Amino acid sequence: MYSMVPEKKVKNAVMICDKIVEDVRHLLEEASKRALSEELEAEIHENADEIALNSLNESGIGFLVLMKKKPDLKIETIEVGKEQDFAVIIDTIDGSKNFVRGFPFYSFSYTLLDLKNLQIDSVIFSKVVNLYTGDSFWAHRGGGAFLNGKRIYVRKNKDLSRSVIGIDMNFEKKPYNEKLMNLIPKLLRLLSGRGDIRRLGTNAFEQCLVASGALDMFLDLRGTQSILEILPSKLIVEEAGGIVTDERGHVLKGDIFERENTSAIFSSNISLVEQLLTLFREKPEDT
Repeated sequence: MYSMVPEKKVKNAVMICDKIVEDVRHLLEEASKRALSEELEAEIHENADEIALNSLNESGIGFLVLMKKKPDLKIETIEVGKEQDFAVIIDTIDGSKNFVRGFPFYSFSYTLLDLKNLQIDSVIFSKVVNLYTGDSFWAHRGGGAFLNGKRIYVRKNKDLSRSVIGIDMNFEKKPYNEKLMNLIPKLLRLLSGRGDIRRLGTNAFEQCLVASGALDMFLDLRGTQSILEILPSKLIVEEAGGIVTDERGHVLKGDIFERENTSAIFSSNISLVEQLLTLFREKPEDT
């Protein structure tokens, strides 16, 4: 059983988190009236996190909060309330650089887990919201995936060469340069007529586009992500009929605190994953 938390408590927790989403959207609406800058980017992150923590503190529900904090973007664990029922993973603004540049893709995500069952495959509820448009992906385990209240499903395409693929190649830390160099030959094969590539700058929302069929796959093969950053959209894609694996095609499992430096493949189906991994194993042709 993935959760022993009463359904009424789950609904209350969802309402509280949804209110935080709206408060952060209002924060960004006000911030957009100012001169956009890197200083503003740091400020809105801090203010958005403060809004989230204050709202959770005032909710009367106990949460173990997991948040990615500036400036080093490490995951912090914060206890809220006297008796915690939930672990809640919150990313208040994913794609803040897009916001300060006027690029309309930046998102808010949250995930609820039973504090007594912190397994990767035991997420209770997830939501990812485009903070600019208000478009909202969400899923309740066993209840399907939805976009703006409408049930969604992954695309049925099983041909990698006809796929539209999202990809994150944003290597910000120098120690990962070697991994980037190792990835480049594989990605060149993918770019050589094997897929059409997209990049929007907010992974949580892009990954959910696999759930709605806008993308066939989304790849983050950098090996730099915490599993906590992958969980929100993982449930949504799976409830839409898709699959999420690591870079070897293995389904992600285990305790949420035991997977660091993770790579992930979000896919409509296992066939596309197998074709991708076969392509990556091919030796370069002689010139």
